[in-house]
Amino acid sequence: MSILCKHCHVELEDGSAFCPQCGAKQGDSTIGQANREFVPTMEISRESGFVGCLLSFRVFVDGAEIGRLKNGEKKRF
Repeated sequence: MSILCKHCHVELEDGSAFCPQCGAKQGDSTIGQANREFVPTMEISRESGFVGCLLSFRVFVDGAEIGRLKNGEKKRF
């Protein structure tokens, strides 16, 4: 598994002590692996109410619909 440079985020070969692009010293290689496995999430909740209770709210990220929220619903994306 390759790691990323801590400074410029270029993919490095395993065991690299310095980045070939920016020259930054890498040190502990487990830091780059932990950042690579991070999956960003967000939690959205919709309050329960009478007005609009039959409608679903559409959730968009970067112009793409990722889900819908019903009245009083909470979802994690």
